Amino acid sequence: MKNAFLKLKNAFKENIEKNKTFVSQIPNILTCSRALAPFIILPLVFTGNIPGAIIAGAILASTDFFDGILARKLDAQSEFGRLMDPIVDKIFAITLLAGGASINPLLICNIIPEIAIGAVNYKALSENKKVKSSKFGKIKTWILSINILLSFIPSISIIYKIISTYVTFVAQAITFNNYVKEIKKQYVEDEKKTIESIEDKEEKSENLEKKIEEPVITKPNVEKTPREIELERLLRVTKEILEARKQKENEAQAYIKKM
Repeated sequence: MKNAFLKLKNAFKENIEKNKTFVSQIPNILTCSRALAPFIILPLVFTGNIPGAIIAGAILASTDFFDGILARKLDAQSEFGRLMDPIVDKIFAITLLAGGASINPLLICNIIPEIAIGAVNYKALSENKKVKSSKFGKIKTWILSINILLSFIPSISIIYKIISTYVTFVAQAITFNNYVKEIKKQYVEDEKKTIESIEDKEEKSENLEKKIEEPVITKPNVEKTPREIELERLLRVTKEILEARKQKENEAQAYIKKM
C-alpha cells in the first residue's frame, strides 16, 4: 500500500511540473471527478431521486470517454492520469453497484468480484506491475453498465435481472482470471531476468577470480618491492569482496527459487 501511495504521489508531482497550465490539467480533473461518485450518486439514490442519480451517473461516466481524448489532443498525457484511471473507475463502478443494490439486491453478487478485480489492480500497482486493459475487460465494463442500468428500471422482469446479474458475474470472473494470469506472467519474466542477471554476474566474477588466482611471478630469493606488496594486498581484498558478493547472490537466487 505504501509503495502504491508513493508512486501516485511522485506521479502527481511530476504531472504538476510537466502540465503547469489549468487547461493541460483538465483531463486529470475529469478523471478524478469520477471519484466523487459516492458523494453524489449514493445520496440521490437513498433519498429516492433515481432520475437524478441516473443523470449524475451518465455525466460522470462520460468523463471516462472525454479525458483520454482531451489528454491526447492537448498533449497532456501523464503517468498520474494512467495510474488514477483504473482506481477511479473501480470507485465509480462499485458506487453504482452499491446504489443499484438498494433497488436490486442481486447486484451484491457483482460487488464482491468487482472489489476483487480492483484489489488485483492495486496490488499490481504497488509492486510496479502493469496490468493492461484487455478487450474483454472493456466488454465486461459494458455488460456491468447494462446490468446496473436494468436495476434502475422497475418495469424490467426479475428473470431478466437474474440473467443479467449471472452474465455479469461470469464476465467479472473471466476478467479477474485474465488479470491474475497477466501478473503471474510478469512475475515469471522478472524472475527470469533476475536469474539471467545473477548468472551473468557470476560468470564475470568467475573470470575475474581466475585472473586473480593466477600466480604472481616474482623473482626467487629477492625481497618484494612495495609495489608488489601493495598489489598482493589489493588482490586479496578484491578476492574477499568477490567471494562475499557471490555468497549474497547465491542467497538471493535461493530466495527467488523459493517464491
